[in-house]
Amino acid sequence: MDFSAGTSWFHSDDQSCLEGTLDRAALNHGLFMTPHDMIALSTVMTDAIIDQVVEQAHAAFADVAAEEKRRLTNRTRRHCFEA
Repeated sequence: MDFSAGTSWFHSDDQSCLEGTLDRAALNHGLFMTPHDMIALSTVMTDAIIDQVVEQAHAAFADVAAEEKRRLTNRTRRHCFEA
C-alpha cells in the first residue's frame, strides 16, 4: 500500500475486498500473511524456502487476478465474503 502524500489511509470497499481475497488465496497456497499483507522472513531461511514463499505468493496473486478478471467479465459486484 502506498502512503505517499495525498493518498488516503482508508480503503475503498473494492480494495478491502481484494485484500481479503488475497489473504484467502495466500492461505489456500500455504502462505500466512499479516492483516497488512506482509510476510515475515528470517535470516535462518534458506534460498529454497524463500523460493517456495515466492512461488506460493505468485500462485496466490494469480488466483486473485483470475478472480478479479472473472468478476469484471461478469460485471458483478458480489460481496467479497460470498462463496
